[in-house]
Amino acid sequence: MAPPSQGLVRLDFATGQHAIVTGNGLIGRQPLPDPNETFRHILAIPDPSRSLSKTHLEFGFDEGGLWVRDRWSANGSVLVAPTQAPLPLEAGRRYRAKPGSRILLSSVEMAVERVDGSADGSGRPPVTR
Repeated sequence: MAPPSQGLVRLDFATGQHAIVTGNGLIGRQPLPDPNETFRHILAIPDPSRSLSKTHLEFGFDEGGLWVRDRWSANGSVLVAPTQAPLPLEAGRRYRAKPGSRILLSSVEMAVERVDGSADGSGRPPVTR
């Protein structure tokens, strides 16, 4: 079975860093996968306040697009989707992170943006009428 269709997603961090991601990954001060895990992206984010955990958040793609999962971080993560109330993430559970969403990784903010030109982040061209 072929992997789900993925568009490119840009993660913009309040620290000034950004990454264009195309597969699964980890985010944190010094992210480290478990011995049996492999990730395409390992995103180390500087955090002098140390409110960000070493391995804070995991992300990946499925048929619905980008998902995020808190990796049992010390200070938690909050998903702020457009037009929705902030949602604290339950550790270990996947949440959909659509383009336009923001994720608060303790004191570090991350914005999710599409960069593929699609209307919905699916990778398909937008429909014009």
